[in-house]
Amino acid sequence: MGRGAVVVGLACLALACGGAMRDSSLTRYQGMLLEGIGLGADAVEGWQQGDPTLANYLKTAGPPDFVYVGGPDTIELVYVKAAKVVLFHRTAPGAPSVTGEKSPLPETLTALLPSNLVAQTPAAMPGLGVYCWRVPLDDRDYRTCCRTRQACSAEWQKK
Repeated sequence: MGRGAVVVGLACLALACGGAMRDSSLTRYQGMLLEGIGLGADAVEGWQQGDPTLANYLKTAGPPDFVYVGGPDTIELVYVKAAKVVLFHRTAPGAPSVTGEKSPLPETLTALLPSNLVAQTPAAMPGLGVYCWRVPLDDRDYRTCCRTRQACSAEWQKK
C-alpha cells in the first residue's frame, strides 16, 4: 500500500473516531454555553428524554434562554428574565437528576450573555479573562468558568 493510501486511511479513521466521541447531545456540546434555541434546545431535548426531573421542571419553567452542558451528567439552564441558573446533576447513569439553583444571575455569567437577547447583540465583556460562577448543590458547589461561550469548563468544589 502506498504512502498516500495510508495517510487517507488514517485520516478517515480519525474522522470516524472523532465523530463517535461527540455522537450525542449529552457530549456533543460539552463545554459550551449555548442559546436556548437551536443547539441548546437539542442539548436539553437529549437530557429531557432520560430525566423526569428535568422534563417536569421544563413543563413549569419553560425553555431556558441559555444552556451550559458540563458533561454527560451535568447541565445548567439559564433563565435571564427570572434571573436564575438551575443546575441538574445525575448522581448515576440513568438516575433522575438532583437540582441546585443560583439567583440572581451572577454578574460573571451575565457578562457572557448578549446585551440584547432579541437582537443577539454581543456582550460587552469587560476585558479579557475568565468568567466564573457557582451553583450550590448539597455540600458542594458546581463551579463553571468560561473564556468565551464556546470555551467553558466546570468542576465540583467542597463548600
